[in-house]
Amino acid sequence: MMYKIFFMKELDELITRLSDTGIGEQLAAITEFYDSIEHSFERFTEEAHISCPSGCGECCRYFTPPVTSSEALAIAAWTYFVQERDVRPLMRFTSSSEGCPFADQQREGGKCTIYPVRPLLCRLFGAAATRTKRGLEFRRCSRNPEPETMPELITEAEMPENPPVMDAFGLRLEELFGNSSENEDMQKAVNDALGRLLMIISLLPLPPDVPNAS
Repeated sequence: MMYKIFFMKELDELITRLSDTGIGEQLAAITEFYDSIEHSFERFTEEAHISCPSGCGECCRYFTPPVTSSEALAIAAWTYFVQERDVRPLMRFTSSSEGCPFADQQREGGKCTIYPVRPLLCRLFGAAATRTKRGLEFRRCSRNPEPETMPELITEAEMPENPPVMDAFGLRLEELFGNSSENEDMQKAVNDALGRLLMIISLLPLPPDVPNAS
């Protein structure tokens, strides 16, 4: 199967191979966005003394996050070309209450199998403030089995300076190159994204490091 020659150790390698395509630009934009925002969440959780219990995963057990087209593209690229895992059998349409299809429920806490490319909503949950009529707030997850790991409520006055705010990051996500402005069901969006990727790659010339590529 010709897709084997595109399997990568890192997603950056695939982005380089797709650099002259629109889908490559879209994939580069979403991965660069993820890289640029991680420090904000790490600083906020550290300074606000927030941490989810080790091995919890309750949010993954009962919820499937909606995703934009770019988020789905990152998941499809990571699973198929880096993990070498065809996830299309997982992409059946189910109720979101059944949990995320990328949470390994056989392991403690339903370990995330796509952590480096997890959607923005997963990155924000438990690590960012919410804008309310009362100002910015942070509220502890209602499913937290160890409430002592974080305060129940942090008001804007109690927050560290310049906290990450959910809706602000959502707007930045919408503005990324090639991204859709609408959220979609994860299963359908990832399946569609993988189909796009495989179609584009099938049209590309073989990489120069492949024997008889010329």
